[in-house]
Amino acid sequence: MALIPNITLSILWQAKLTKIIQLIIAAVYLQSLNKNTNGIDTYKSQLACITGIINQFNSIADPIILGDFQSCPIVHESQRYSPPNALSKHLSKFILENNLLPIDITHGHGPCFTYHHLTLPNSSYIDHIMIQPSLFDFLQDTRVLDPDFDNTGDHLPVTGSFYLPTSSPETIYHYTDDIESRYIDL
Repeated sequence: MALIPNITLSILWQAKLTKIIQLIIAAVYLQSLNKNTNGIDTYKSQLACITGIINQFNSIADPIILGDFQSCPIVHESQRYSPPNALSKHLSKFILENNLLPIDITHGHGPCFTYHHLTLPNSSYIDHIMIQPSLFDFLQDTRVLDPDFDNTGDHLPVTGSFYLPTSSPETIYHYTDDIESRYIDL
């Protein structure tokens, strides 16, 4: 597995939860347009890297992709989104091509923004949790947590609750930014 250029891949887990369900969880932070002169090309490259991760593990695990996507996809069946920006059509295409559901938008609760500028009146919905339809039956709840005094950052937490069959995990593979791996038997 090679280091992914121009993308922060915080942590990547693969957990074999039962004999039937395996998950791969990727937390991402994509670069915003204002940090890069080749912003759209960089963004498309970052999405292509995530697609590569999904494709690499697709035959053995269901992906959960979550994090800061710097954009809100164009989703017509929900009122939970912010106006599209220059990246929205690329994120929407990525979601469609990878058969993902942005569950925080389609089934979420709570505030309709995940980012708010600390000093300017600016907010948007750019943090998401995306799953493939095979995991949808296990989804119990998705929400953006309300702002409170404990959260000193400019992003609101987005949570997803899943009910998975009870079986102790057999193996967890853990990959980090330096792409070293370790195996944990539980």
